[in-house]
Amino acid sequence: MSCLTVSILGIHSVSAAPDNGLVVDVSPDEPKDIGPPTYTPDASKGPTAYQKRIRTVQGQRESNPGVYWFQIADGRFAAESYRAPGGFVYVANIGTASNGYPAIGEVRDKIEMKSNPIYQPHGYVDYSGLPVPKSSLTNERLTRVETVPLRQGVESNITKLEITDLKTAVLITSQTGKVGPSSSDLYQEFRYEDTGERPWNDACSCFLPWTVKKFGFYTPLNLFWLADEVEQKRIEVKGKTSLAVGEETDLQALVSTIAPGETDYKNPVNVASRDQTTWSSDKSSVVSLVNDSGRVKANSPGTAKITAVWKSDENNGYILTASITITVGGAPTPDPDPPTAACTPPSPGTKINGRYMDPVVTAKI
Repeated sequence: MSCLTVSILGIHSVSAAPDNGLVVDVSPDEPKDIGPPTYTPDASKGPTAYQKRIRTVQGQRESNPGVYWFQIADGRFAAESYRAPGGFVYVANIGTASNGYPAIGEVRDKIEMKSNPIYQPHGYVDYSGLPVPKSSLTNERLTRVETVPLRQGVESNITKLEITDLKTAVLITSQTGKVGPSSSDLYQEFRYEDTGERPWNDACSCFLPWTVKKFGFYTPLNLFWLADEVEQKRIEVKGKTSLAVGEETDLQALVSTIAPGETDYKNPVNVASRDQTTWSSDKSSVVSLVNDSGRVKANSPGTAKITAVWKSDENNGYILTASITITVGGAPTPDPDPPTAACTPPSPGTKINGRYMDPVVTAKI
């Protein structure tokens, strides 16, 4: 198939040649193939205390948008058409007054797909085929739209498809109608209705002697969707920030999570003693590590930065880092020695003043 690709005002489209084949790909910013989750910001470019894990998933749906022609009082047929004068296009009646058929006409429809469940995927899967619940997803978007083989050119002829720049809607330009009264004549309708309603004619102030007919034609599409499952984690190091020389303390490395579909950090977990956590001190002469679980000891006056790095997976996963600054003062002040008891024997002839013998107690405990 030869085709012409057009991009106007953020809409990416492909116009089909007459062989009735058509495929539309969205703009190049979308991946053609999904892969493992990605993490942002990239820890390899510098320390980061939080990261988002973005897992892109995909889904597909065969859908049946339609064009609907209805007969008007002058016998012609009308169909709604996007941005047409007055909102409608009109074609002739190629049948009779009592047995009408719409001639082939071109209609342009704009269909919001994201807000309508009949165009949504039946389900989403990740790159490994694992199902992902829709409730945990965000940023659902159309990335590819194409006509359906064996139906294109039979039920309708789609001549142009356009995915809007928001990737939530599709503009469909299609040819529908009949070249003859037989159901096998192009195009094959999925709906025919004799409404039984007789149109009113103002000229004669009377009802006309025929009944209004309606036709429906599918413009079938295969819709390809992408969506994102976003999870976010952060790490914080907490503990005492002021120590005396010789003092030891245990630090905590707390990892909190914003689960997919939620907005707040919850459920902090202390990973200080886990194998995936590595501790370091930038000045071991001031504060050194006692063990691999976040216990530190103050060695000399000064300040030191203690850092924890947590990796959720050895090869591909979260890499989070956070630090705490500890200030070390002088040596701890020792407790004072208890007073020494002493007793001086009285000298003979010493006169004791009566106030020392007063039994009234004045001290309070």
